[in-house]
Amino acid sequence: LKRSPIMEIAKVKTPTLLQYGMEDLRVPISQGIEFFHGLRVRDVPSELFSFPEGHAFTHNPQSVVEGLKQLLDWLDKYL
Repeated sequence: LKRSPIMEIAKVKTPTLLQYGMEDLRVPISQGIEFFHGLRVRDVPSELFSFPEGHAFTHNPQSVVEGLKQLLDWLDKYL
C-alpha cells in the first residue's frame, strides 16, 4: 500500500492520461479506476482509456495505433 500511487494522489497536479489493459495481471483495472476518480475529485484533468489486452497492449496493432493517437491528442492538448 505504501508504494501505491493512490497514497500520493493529493500531490498530483499534472493532467494525467491513464491507459489500461482490461486483462492486465500487474495492475487491476479497479486500481486504475480508483486513481482516475481520485484525480477527477481533485479537479486534475484526466482521462481513462481501456484496451482489451493486458499490461502492454502492443500485441494488437489496432490498440497500438489507438493508444498512440490518444497520447498524441493528449500531448497536443496539454503541451
